[in-house]
Amino acid sequence: AGVSWEAMTFPQNAWSEAGKPLPGMPNNESFTAALDKLAERPSVIIPVERIAGRVLLVCGEADTLWPGCPMARQVEARARNHKRPPVTVLAYADAGHLAFGPPLADTDPRVKSLAAMGGTPGGNNAARADGWEKTKQFLRRQLAK
Repeated sequence: AGVSWEAMTFPQNAWSEAGKPLPGMPNNESFTAALDKLAERPSVIIPVERIAGRVLLVCGEADTLWPGCPMARQVEARARNHKRPPVTVLAYADAGHLAFGPPLADTDPRVKSLAAMGGTPGGNNAARADGWEKTKQFLRRQLAK
């Protein structure tokens, strides 16, 4: 989202630029609590104002891993405040962390596992169906330019 996080399983940040690790926000507390301290660590903010193109972000409002939708809205606001191209946020109320990806057939037994990190199985799969199509449309439009 709008912050570079320290990697949870690597000795250094998973985000890099020109092969060098970027500063990362520690994730030794809840993501929400860490975001509340963002002003203390401005170096971890991803400079979305440097993005020249359009951005599409997909999130689930019921995400139990991290506050994906609030972070997506931070990116959207930062781009708007810097008069950059608009950021589109697709937020799904009944979906969690697994809101994005190709949808599964309703009969697929994996549908139940889509709620592992928030939302409902049906809500996540509906978000995936809608978001997947909108992502393909977005990419077609942007790549045609």
